[in-house]
This record gives sequence, structure tokens and C-alpha cells, in this order.
Amino acid sequence: MKPFLAIAPAAFCVLLAANPGCAHAESTTTLSPPNTPQVQPAEAAPATTPEVEALLDKIEAAAAEVQTLKANLRYDRFQDLLGDEQRRFGTFQYAAGSPAKFDAHFDRLLVDGKARRIDLRYTFDGVWLAERDEQDKAFTRRQLVAEGEAGQPMQLGKSPFVLPLDAKKEDILARFAVRLAEPDKADPKGTIHLVLTPLPNQRMDQTRVDLWYDEKSMLPVRVQTLDESENRSVIDLMKVEVNRKLDARTFDTSPPTGGGWSIHIEPLPEDAADTAPPSP
Repeated sequence: MKPFLAIAPAAFCVLLAANPGCAHAESTTTLSPPNTPQVQPAEAAPATTPEVEALLDKIEAAAAEVQTLKANLRYDRFQDLLGDEQRRFGTFQYAAGSPAKFDAHFDRLLVDGKARRIDLRYTFDGVWLAERDEQDKAFTRRQLVAEGEAGQPMQLGKSPFVLPLDAKKEDILARFAVRLAEPDKADPKGTIHLVLTPLPNQRMDQTRVDLWYDEKSMLPVRVQTLDESENRSVIDLMKVEVNRKLDARTFDTSPPTGGGWSIHIEPLPEDAADTAPPSP
């Protein structure tokens, strides 16, 4: 089974909903990352300002209006120390709820300027995360929360993969110092750029999270993360549709039927609550 860009399958993180009015061109030739972040120590981060507090209130209110979301997805991964760059294209579907559900399906991979078809799907049904590789006939199903419990396996700061889709101001300020960044020519047009730095004593894979929100709708456009190994991930949601009816079968994590499949099932470990997800 090919890992999701070496992302730990133990958890995804969904913060807020994407902007239905912001569609970005899909480049399939070169990988042009946003401005490379310069990490600042958490202790040096400024205190939250009233302006940032107001923005977080607006972001949470906008997220509350999103029940479903469907979008084109572009995921870039830059491992600078190894000189490795990858870009994946696909679709993303999300259903709000307690718990939320999502499905990410990738059908194109771009490496070193060369594109090829792939067929990788990652589906979370509220309890189980399924990874399905149609080309290699490999299926892995991992339990993220106990049956009947409303856990938070997708909480920001607890996953190496961050896609903003259910932001709560209180949760963010409890784990991060947040500041408003100065506009930059590399920013998506018409966006507000927030920089999140983990607070002292917070254990997480990310050392910095950059979030870009549409300044009118207050819904996200782009997410960039940096980890301790200086690996960068950039996620863009494009051609977004919100509050449209989704097929319930999209979030089915049942194992495939038929011959030729390698199937692996991992129930929730007893010490899962004390186990941090591995780094990419």
C-alpha cells in the first residue's frame, strides 16, 4: 500500500470549509510552493490581538454554515532535505457531523515534471479510516475512534496532514499562538493569511501552520504546514461546492470483494489515547 505522501494514517485533521468562490488554476507542469515559512519559536510569538480574535470568530461562524463540501484537491509535498517534490491531484468530499466524514481520491501524480495516473482513495467514515489502492489491490482499514464515541481524530495539531474544515476558536487558541501575516505577492488573491505556531509544551508534528482565507467569505483557500524535518505540505481546494447532496456510499469503508486483494484490518489499540501519530 502506498502511503498518502508518507502521511501518518492514524489521523487526518479537518478545520474549516473551503471557499466556494475561489477557484485556482491547476498546474500540472511545475511545483511552485508558496513563500517558504521562517519558523519562529513559540515563546517569541506575539499575544493574540483583538483583530485576530475577531477573525477567528468569523472563521468559526463561516464553518458552522457548511454541512457538505465537494472540491478538486491539489496536494504538494516538498521534502527539501532530500530534494523530493511531489504533486497529487484528485477530489475531496466532506460531510459535517459528529463525527465528520471525508473521502479523498487521487487520480494523478506529478513527480519531476512527469505525470502518471494513480487510483488512491482515503475514506474516513467517522470511526474507521480506509486506504484503498486500486492499482496494487491493497486495502488497509484502521480504527481511529471507539465505536459509539465522538472522538476528535482530525483535530489540528494531531495529524501531519492538515486540511481546514471545522475550526473552533477556543481549540486553536488553546494550542497555538496566532498572528496575522503581512500580505505577500505569493498569497492567493483576495485572501487573509494567518500563521499558527504551537504553544510551548504542545506535542505535534507541525512546527508551523499557515492558513489563507478568502477575505469576503472567511472560508479557507490554502493550507501550508512545516514539520520538524523541514518538510512542507501545501493543500489547495478548487472549484468548491458546498451544501450539495452527497452520495452516502462515498464514505463506505467496507473491505473490497473479489480475488487478488491484500486486506489488512487494524482495530483501535488499547493505548491509542496516549499514542501520538507518527511523523511523515
